[in-house]
Amino acid sequence: MSALFDVPLFEHEPLTSWFARLARANSAPNSRVLFRYLGIDRAAFLRGDRDEIARVAGQVGRSEDELFARAVVTNDNASVTVAGATFGKRMVVGPRRLRFCPHCILSDDQDEGLMPGARRRLRPHWMFLSVQTCPVHLTQIVEAEHVGLQRHPYDLISQLEVVAESMPELILESVPRQMTAFERF
Repeated sequence: MSALFDVPLFEHEPLTSWFARLARANSAPNSRVLFRYLGIDRAAFLRGDRDEIARVAGQVGRSEDELFARAVVTNDNASVTVAGATFGKRMVVGPRRLRFCPHCILSDDQDEGLMPGARRRLRPHWMFLSVQTCPVHLTQIVEAEHVGLQRHPYDLISQLEVVAESMPELILESVPRQMTAFERF
């Protein structure tokens, strides 16, 4: 039996997004604090290290395979593996950048079926730099910049808090647009 309060793992949700929500659901102010509390090697976990993912799985009573399938695995050859597919690192957003659809975040915030503070989650299409359109809202995916983002790599909830004052402008930047043929593919 786990001493941690688990949170749902949404379809296609990356592991780091789930972990950030897990941290908040367990009263940690950010994922870094929960990594430290659990004795997990944060850098290894964020690289997709199977041993560290297994340790987290054991702490929450989930399958190691279930969690590893959601990991973004950093490979030695300048590539990453996402959901079993390998991409060049230049094709995906790095740990210190924040790309998202503000309308998805607003929808998350209104989901009363989830614990407040643990609602916001990453969508995998935000990770790919060539995808510029949210397929749900048909709006521009925005990118936020702030020096404070680097303190919370891959912790969406904490990164959104860093840029919270800019959210009204980011919502305005997320203008309607049609998906390209590539994005539909």
